[in-house]
Amino acid sequence: MGNVRRIIGAFLIVFILIVFFMMKAREMSYDSKQTKQTSVCVETMAQKILRFHIRAKDDSDSEQQLKLYVKDYVLSYMGELTKDCENVAVARETLSAKIDDIENVADRAIEEYYLDNVYMESDNAISYEDYISEHRASVYIGREYFPVKIYGEYTFPQGEYEALIVDIGAGDGRNWWCVLYPPLCYADAIHPEESDDSRQKLKDVLTNEEYDIILTKAKDKKIKVHFKYLTFLNELFDIE
Repeated sequence: MGNVRRIIGAFLIVFILIVFFMMKAREMSYDSKQTKQTSVCVETMAQKILRFHIRAKDDSDSEQQLKLYVKDYVLSYMGELTKDCENVAVARETLSAKIDDIENVADRAIEEYYLDNVYMESDNAISYEDYISEHRASVYIGREYFPVKIYGEYTFPQGEYEALIVDIGAGDGRNWWCVLYPPLCYADAIHPEESDDSRQKLKDVLTNEEYDIILTKAKDKKIKVHFKYLTFLNELFDIE
């Protein structure tokens, strides 16, 4: 009788292991398929939005403060330019035609920041000419690779995105970023009362699958198989 129990126990263990590894293989296959689908969706999604990045000269506190100061001026100007743009192509064309003007707005903000915060607060301030020379803004639209970025309730996956970029001086410092089109930048920073409309516009621009990908909560989704009858296996294999 004891031998029979041992045989049955061994058989049950083998059976459990076979089922477990079949589940794991299925899960790995599913994850691989999902990764490929997500990669394709990110590529198509990235073609429908235009990001904004402004990079400070370096990571010192003063340069980071200057970056945020310039950001407010530039966003306010670009918001008026693009508020009636119907799609990302129109937004891109509109901003491309105003690159020089955007640079001038950024440079004027830098000059103002120097006069109000650098020159007035230091007895040994760098000269105006040297400061402006070191902080001259460069504005351009280009495609760059960006890591995963969380923006409010959205998580934008890593990948290559088109962006309007403002480099202050060497542009070696940390960046501040937002989404220019659909116009989340302006809704959040300038006209918060329009946030719901801007989020709806983002949802309208993207497919349902693309929109689900960028929702922050989506990254926590995971499909798990539960044992319906052999419930003790759920605890054994840590299946919730």
